[in-house]
Amino acid sequence: MERISVTSSNIKSVGYDNAKKILEIEFCNNRVYQYFDVPENIFIALRDADSVGGYLAGNIKGKYSYTALSYDPFSESDFIAYLCKLLKANKNYSNVLQEPNLVDLHNISLRPDITCEYKNTTLVIEVKNIISLTEKRVNQYIEQVKRYKSIEKNIQLVISFPSELQKSYEDLFIKEGIWVWDISTLSSLFSEQLQVIRETPLYPLIFSILTKKPKMSKSRLFIEKLNLIKAGKSDWSAYQKLIYDIMEHLFTPPLGKPLYEKSNETKINRRDIIIPNYSENGFWRLLREDHFAYYIVIDAKNLKGQVGKEEVLQISNYLNKFGTGLFAIIVSRKEPKRNAIQTQREHWIIHNKLIVFLEDKDIIQMLTMKDALERPEEVIKQKIEDFRLSF
Repeated sequence: MERISVTSSNIKSVGYDNAKKILEIEFCNNRVYQYFDVPENIFIALRDADSVGGYLAGNIKGKYSYTALSYDPFSESDFIAYLCKLLKANKNYSNVLQEPNLVDLHNISLRPDITCEYKNTTLVIEVKNIISLTEKRVNQYIEQVKRYKSIEKNIQLVISFPSELQKSYEDLFIKEGIWVWDISTLSSLFSEQLQVIRETPLYPLIFSILTKKPKMSKSRLFIEKLNLIKAGKSDWSAYQKLIYDIMEHLFTPPLGKPLYEKSNETKINRRDIIIPNYSENGFWRLLREDHFAYYIVIDAKNLKGQVGKEEVLQISNYLNKFGTGLFAIIVSRKEPKRNAIQTQREHWIIHNKLIVFLEDKDIIQMLTMKDALERPEEVIKQKIEDFRLSF
């Protein structure tokens, strides 16, 4: 699609397909998004707006479904360099060093990403350029950062991300005494120093946080509803319907509209949600090609306890190469039991059926990423990666 340049601090160009009513937006960080069923007058108003970013935030975001066409993230080393620039420009921080070679109290050499002085304390900052997290990955980062405790007594550990971190993950770091500098915190700490990274892809990420309206997003409303639903039989139907709505919000498009409570020909095996997958690119296409996932099969289990072997067997019986495919997701309130994980592994090894477990915190992470214009399917991708690397 042909795009035209616009004058904006975070949007590079916009384009429009009149026949398909698709609006295409290229951001200054090289990300490209398509918004669907957008009237032509909305495109014209966006193109001609005095504040293109402001018009996008007030009239397009949250009102039209969209998909990411490309994502060209900056590297972790780039993020370290950008953060060093911000620290050096802020008079509250001094003696900023990038990747210093330090020796701890046991004479072991350590190289944190950044160190600096702040209010008579040495900050030791570890940088992670990752947009999708799982609890397993968070715990790995905690152990990695805690190694720096042995450098000296008067230090404060910090971990920084160029994305929004959900509260439950942030709490895990805070519990270990580690400060979290996610994109919201960075926008608060360095709002007056942004000009030093004006030409970098980090600038529009922080700028978008500073200009974001306080209006509650659809994703935030879903998170509020999720927190209000109690585990157990009384709210079973409400939980299933909410997960249906969330999955549609997260993944339609590029996936098709979800089908609710479908059963196979025998009428015995019934699944809560089935989402058609005819995506032509990216993660969903690979999932279809590798696992015959022409449909994404999802079970929502509003259990007070943990998902067990029985729930895995139920969804596995629904999967076959010539039907829905060999991929499924079980969504529940808590982490699965050991026997569920063992059954998951057995059905992968023996039958090539790939079943992924998602918990409330994973759903919240995906909704948070959706608001940040990230790709929520990265959480599922990370779950698959963690599972396969566990063998």
